[in-house]
Amino acid sequence: MTHSVRSEYATRYSIQERWQAVSLETLVAAGPPRTRKGPGCSVGIALASLPDSESIALTAMLASNPTLDGGWKNVDISEAIKGSGIRIKGETIARHRRGGCSCESR
Repeated sequence: MTHSVRSEYATRYSIQERWQAVSLETLVAAGPPRTRKGPGCSVGIALASLPDSESIALTAMLASNPTLDGGWKNVDISEAIKGSGIRIKGETIARHRRGGCSCESR
């Protein structure tokens, strides 16, 4: 919005009218805006590009918990998928697992 359009909007509509346009309930239900920064998540790209059986196997690896159930560690997943020609660092896998990536498949 340019300055003139913004000031026209501010004078045309009261603060109460502007808040009514988008209710807080709607904003909470939608969640905070996620702006995608940089390239797509490498893990999400790998999951989308692998054959179904491989994607299911990688998803199971990512869902396992090394602390609670003796599952796969991030570096172990990174090493294992190198055999499929996929190079993803353990740090990238960790970010994907905790939901801090730009992955759109979540």
